[in-house]
Amino acid sequence: GGCLRGHRARADRLMGESLTIRTIAEAAGVSPSAVSKALNSRPGISPAMRLRVQQIAQNLGYAPYVASRRKGMLSPGGCHVAVLFGPVGPHIVREVQFGIDVALRSSGFYELRCSLMPEDPDREEVKRGFLRKVEEDPAIAGLLACCVSIEDSVATSLGRRRIPIVHLDGDRSIKRGHVMIDHVDASNQAATALLKLGRRKVGYIGPRAEIAWVWRERYRGVEETVRRAKAVFEFEEESICDMVQAAFATRRLMERAPQTDALIYSSDLQALGGMRMLREMGIDVPGRVAVIGFDDSDVCRAVSPMVSSVRQPFRRMGETGTRMLLRAIEGKSGALKKTELRAKLVMRSSCLGDSPGDRWHRDMSREVMVRTA
Repeated sequence: GGCLRGHRARADRLMGESLTIRTIAEAAGVSPSAVSKALNSRPGISPAMRLRVQQIAQNLGYAPYVASRRKGMLSPGGCHVAVLFGPVGPHIVREVQFGIDVALRSSGFYELRCSLMPEDPDREEVKRGFLRKVEEDPAIAGLLACCVSIEDSVATSLGRRRIPIVHLDGDRSIKRGHVMIDHVDASNQAATALLKLGRRKVGYIGPRAEIAWVWRERYRGVEETVRRAKAVFEFEEESICDMVQAAFATRRLMERAPQTDALIYSSDLQALGGMRMLREMGIDVPGRVAVIGFDDSDVCRAVSPMVSSVRQPFRRMGETGTRMLLRAIEGKSGALKKTELRAKLVMRSSCLGDSPGDRWHRDMSREVMVRTA
């Protein structure tokens, strides 16, 4: 469906000329490539220039780090869906964005996107600036919030302005307008697969459970499954999902519990760091220790042994959440629901030895919505 007439009327009050990278470059007296680097937090320009360009862009009505799709940053008369990504890895952003693009295709909506960078010390300020843009811009009809929390005061304000919000993998407590992944089931799959392979001493390396709900659920899924099978469970904290720190965490766990015969990591990067450390310690993978990561990023197939990993339905999540938001913008009754999606475990040679390629832990047809409330 196209944009609603009311949103088009609001957007018609916008500036008569599209705001583009070239417009900002001319105002700042720099090249368009410098503007692109400044607005997307890419290297190649000085911090002072980055700050100056961002300030000029904001003064012209452009929120920091916003990347619009299609015809320039702001198209007069167009309707926009705002997308806010939390500080997650580029693999997750790319996969979720694919689903969003599929759903927006032929919808008549444009997209304004803001990605919070994990290494950016000012990301909370960037987030506030973007959400102010969402509140104040008459062209923005709805908000997708992916892996990021939206304060109650902001949600209430957007609600008064009739701007619906759909959360993508937000806190489990969100009861409506939410598409999430069942992380307990995902980590349960990983632990169950290792137990079926005869592994009886399973370690989990990841962030502390209290840091965020997603880490709490992944920890719970592994621990409960292992203990229910009366096997041994070990945990070692590595809270920044860093390859080097994961290697050190692996050494600590293996030195403390040398009989550990399986390791589950909360990300693929951690699994890569862990496997490198195991190799340095003379521990064979998977002969001595089987390894499973999370996210099923491209690196899983680029190393030897190839990494078994939990493939999360990020594309489906992006598409499902965007279609939900579009229905809410159109005013359809009961559009904002809560939906859970199921992940799939892909088994490779880090668990199966000489396995020639991917093997599904269970039937692919079960990668469907678990439930919708």
